[in-house]
Order: sequence, then structure tokens, then C-alpha cells
Amino acid sequence: MEVRAPGSSDRTAPSDRVDPPSAELDGSSEARSRADVRKRRLEFLGAILDGAPDPVVAIDCRGRVHYTKPACAKLLGAASAEVIGRHVSDLLEHHEPDQDTQSDVLRGHVEIRLASGDTRWISYSANRLALPDGTDAGAVAFLRDETERRRDELRLSRQAEELEQTIRSLAHDLRSPLVSVLGFSRLLREDFGTALGERGAHFLDRIASAGRSME
Repeated sequence: MEVRAPGSSDRTAPSDRVDPPSAELDGSSEARSRADVRKRRLEFLGAILDGAPDPVVAIDCRGRVHYTKPACAKLLGAASAEVIGRHVSDLLEHHEPDQDTQSDVLRGHVEIRLASGDTRWISYSANRLALPDGTDAGAVAFLRDETERRRDELRLSRQAEELEQTIRSLAHDLRSPLVSVLGFSRLLREDFGTALGERGAHFLDRIASAGRSME
């Protein structure tokens, strides 16, 4: 015969330890795993961009700078912290986009003014970025410093213009005596053609032909 204490019940007392549901543990572990994968992926992509030979800038869908490669500091004349978050239009003095609308790659040239007051010309090639679901994520642009090439072009252009002005000036200075030579050779033929003979007429022909070629 079982003896029970007064007030006791047939039900056993509940345990003080409560085991967490296994589903919650699995969900939390999966979320941490996905976060770790995203973090490693971002770090890997950042290493790829940092290792690219050209300066790289990432722009979000609002037109603000989201990432700059460390090499951009020298090109843009400002550290990444001073550029990230700013709108692209704040950095540009002049923009010349290429007119090729058939390509998915956006290309062009921009002029920027550094804090020092110097001007720098940069060419860019940009691709639009999209998330797996098709959402617009902005663009990534690869930059190239063309300052020296543009300065060489401007210098050559000035030299060509100066040379053209010199040639025009020489042509103007030569025209007046040339007209006189042609005019006197014509008078010489008209007034003394018979006295000059065949040899003299040949020389007058040579003078007239050379003078007309210089007009």
C-alpha cells in the first residue's frame, strides 16, 4: 500500500530546467551563418576593388559616393572620409559624357578642382550595379588620371595656333612684295619683251609661275 503525504497529488512536480526549442537555435545559427557569409563576401569584394590597377569609386542609387579605393585620395585630392557621402555633382567642375548610347558601359571625362586650386582631368568607365532581385544599387566607376595628357593636348593646341598665326603674318608680309614682283615682271614683258629675247622671256615666265604659286 502506497502512503502519500497530506496534500500530495498524483501529478509530478514540474522541473526547474526548461530546454530551449531546437528550432529557435537552428534559426539563430542559420542567421549568424548568413551574416558571416555576407561579411566574408563583402571583404572579398573590397579586396578585389582595392587590388584593381585603377582607382575605383562606388556610387549609390542617389548619386552619393559609397566607396572609394585608397588610391583615389591622390587622384581626388581628398581622403576617403572626406569624399564618402558626398554627391558626385559636388566633386565635378565639368562633365563630358561620351555620346555612345549603344553600350551598357558609361564613359566620359570630368574635370575636378582640388582643394589646392589645381585642376585635374579624369576619364571614367562605369557600370550600373543591380541586386539579385533587380533593384538598382548605383554604379561602380573605374577612374584614370588624364591630366598630363590633357595638358599636352592643350600645349600642342596652343603651339599649333601660334604657328598658324605666324604663317598668316608671313603670308601677309610676303603678299605686298609678291604683287610688286608680278606687276613689274608683267610691265617688263609688255614694254621690253622684244629686247629681252627668248632667254629673257623664259626667265619672266619662271618669275610669273613662281609668283602665282605663292598667291
